Amino acid sequence: MKYLSITLGLFFLGFFSVNAQSESKRKLSKLELKQLVSYSDSIQLELKKIYKIEKKENTPAKYQPQRIQLVKDYLWLFQYIESQFNIVVFTEHDIIKIIGKPNKHAIENGEHKFFYTEINRPYLRLKNFNYTLSFKSKQLVSMKYLNEW
Repeated sequence: MKYLSITLGLFFLGFFSVNAQSESKRKLSKLELKQLVSYSDSIQLELKKIYKIEKKENTPAKYQPQRIQLVKDYLWLFQYIESQFNIVVFTEHDIIKIIGKPNKHAIENGEHKFFYTEINRPYLRLKNFNYTLSFKSKQLVSMKYLNEW
């Protein structure tokens, strides 16, 4: 579990430090998007494995620390995207592919807004995942965490 988070950290530090040198924003390449989706999916697969082991052993809370760490890794990945979005342009399509479809979608003042209250994907269910993502011209311009709706 620790190796997964270290690997993710090193990848993103290297990836974004190389791209930080360019002043202009650019879209994700297909390869970069594929890697982000792959990391997201690998965390979900680890959660699936833990779920199956707990079900097989009939011990529902035995691997709770590992599950919590994986969810933290998933949230860390998302937070890292949030803090680094000024270097690389993320499109609506990229975010949907990485995180999933939003719970609610609206258009306010010419901006598309995605509202996430939870993530409900196979083996990854996050409640109180309250993020609002704003897009202009289909490009991510801001991301806010909301404590309450």
